[in-house]
Amino acid sequence: MKKIYLIPLVLLGALGIWMGIKMMNKEPKDPTVMVCDSADAETYHTHKCSGLQHCEAKILKMKKSEAQKKKRHRCEICYK
Repeated sequence: MKKIYLIPLVLLGALGIWMGIKMMNKEPKDPTVMVCDSADAETYHTHKCSGLQHCEAKILKMKKSEAQKKKRHRCEICYK
């Protein structure tokens, strides 16, 4: 009789762990990205990658949606 109660508890625990892992691997809906504040800049970056090394202007942090509104596309180095 105890085994019957134990099986659902184990399954619920496994489901909880699986859902927790799935939530941790999920990208935020609108993550913060980095952009070069130059008129010639065209990309946004996930971090200070080698693509930002040539930026002579100020490096700004903004939401990904804001960068996309400014016609920036994702960096091919950051988003391999």
